[in-house]
Amino acid sequence: ATPLHMAVDSRTLVPSQCRANVVELLLNSGANATAVTKSGTSSLGFAARNGNVDACRLLLQAGAPLDESHEENKHNAVMSALCAERSEVVRFLLNVGASVNKRINHGITLLHMAVLQVVPILLDAGAKMDVLDDDDNVPLCCCEGADHGATPCELLLAEGTQLALGALQV
Repeated sequence: ATPLHMAVDSRTLVPSQCRANVVELLLNSGANATAVTKSGTSSLGFAARNGNVDACRLLLQAGAPLDESHEENKHNAVMSALCAERSEVVRFLLNVGASVNKRINHGITLLHMAVLQVVPILLDAGAKMDVLDDDDNVPLCCCEGADHGATPCELLLAEGTQLALGALQV
């Protein structure tokens, strides 16, 4: 890892309120905004994961590639921010042109990742799986025809949702 990676990583001793200043100082001193760690993580990926919009802005201005992917899991900065629940960074990166439909391993997109994160949270919080909408459909019906491996559907089924399709019980 480079000093720039360390400046944007929350696990370092750089206080969060100083990170953007340190990033700016390092970039002005010639730090490489495009450098990646041995595992393929960029400074922008670290900054995004840690929720630092200012550092993301500085890195992009210095030439950090917006949609460059991590070698192992193919996550880019916006995906790192989404996984870390950094909605402000997700919004910023999308507004400056990050690909909203970029695919990673198994063709998963940001929307798939969001669903995979949110469904377990809702189930853990006690969301009713068998509540009917105005057309007598249970939430499982929303999975019909999805091409993402049906993982949210599998979660609902594993939790015991009923297979009601409209008024018809299957």
